[in-house]
Amino acid sequence: MVSSGEARHGRLSAQTTCEQLVHPEPYDGKQAYRDSKQANLLYAQELHRRCASAASPVSVVAAHPGAVATNLFARQLDRAGRPRLAAVSNLATSVLLPSAAAGAGCVLMALDSSTPSGTFIAPSGRAQLRGRPKPAEIYPCCRNLATGERLWHLTEQVLDVALPPLASSRA
Repeated sequence: MVSSGEARHGRLSAQTTCEQLVHPEPYDGKQAYRDSKQANLLYAQELHRRCASAASPVSVVAAHPGAVATNLFARQLDRAGRPRLAAVSNLATSVLLPSAAAGAGCVLMALDSSTPSGTFIAPSGRAQLRGRPKPAEIYPCCRNLATGERLWHLTEQVLDVALPPLASSRA
């Protein structure tokens, strides 16, 4: 499951409603991104707990790739009618940030079968912006059991289907 350092600023809670999750008002793109990344990390933790409880062999690992040199910022600036700032952004990100390939290191570590289920992989550098992949502490807002369970139930509500319970692998 891919998350982000922005998950720290998510506003999901055990009281989050389906409407707040799916159609937040007023809409704020940055906050929606933060909430979605918090949801990914919460969901990964809840799925990990459910798999462990069912003695399932499924491994659930979340990863935060850090800040990487992509055209994301430039594209947002260009769409906002700031093409000159977009060009500067492209140059700055290519000089200051690690490559997208380097950012993929965290995701690759998450996919490694030796990485334990429930682990969160993030860059080892300052503010988790760059650096070698390593297991990291899960942000406090993403460890809340009640919020993870609430997200699970909201997912069922949004999908209009009960997610099947995980069958025990000890059958």
